[in-house]
Amino acid sequence: HWYHQFLVNADLRAALETSAIIAVLSSLGAVVLGILASIALTRRRFRGKAAVSALLLSPLVIPYVVFGLALLLLFHPAGIQRSLVTVVIGHIVITLPYTILVIVPRLSQIDVSLEEAAFDLGASRLRTFRSITLPLILPAVVSAFLIAFTTSFDEYAVASFVVGTRVTFPIYLYSALRFPNQLPQVIAVAVVVLVLSLG
Repeated sequence: HWYHQFLVNADLRAALETSAIIAVLSSLGAVVLGILASIALTRRRFRGKAAVSALLLSPLVIPYVVFGLALLLLFHPAGIQRSLVTVVIGHIVITLPYTILVIVPRLSQIDVSLEEAAFDLGASRLRTFRSITLPLILPAVVSAFLIAFTTSFDEYAVASFVVGTRVTFPIYLYSALRFPNQLPQVIAVAVVVLVLSLG
């Protein structure tokens, strides 16, 4: 009965849809930036590489509540309205370290001579990446996307500060706990999301 109730609950379905959209967009953004950052960290030599690496991984050690408040204080004076875009930006920043930590080890295992051979045979950097590097790191890219998606979909603290009028699923879930008549629906949908996340 309660599983049926949450399926016909328009607000709950809208919150799930909002979270899914944010998770897909932020995961794609984090994976693209993670690939670029990983290539820079493993294939390039430049001054301050350790500092750049520490900066990229710093969201792992910053409490999400502090980070969410910092984003709010950044967006408000800049005149940026809170919306799905602000949540996506926040989620890209907090999921980027996970994508880097997944992709860098895989990229480090790939022999650089494969890419050099492609260059010698006349391939451009883009062609080399598309034909050689990307297929070899694809399992890591998929893993990074799934980790980023799960992290973004379930994230509450940052979203609660920068979300606009469309609430995400964790925010809806937290607000629904205040109403005892909605608790069975919340438990039902939590079971579904937990099973999907574990899957």
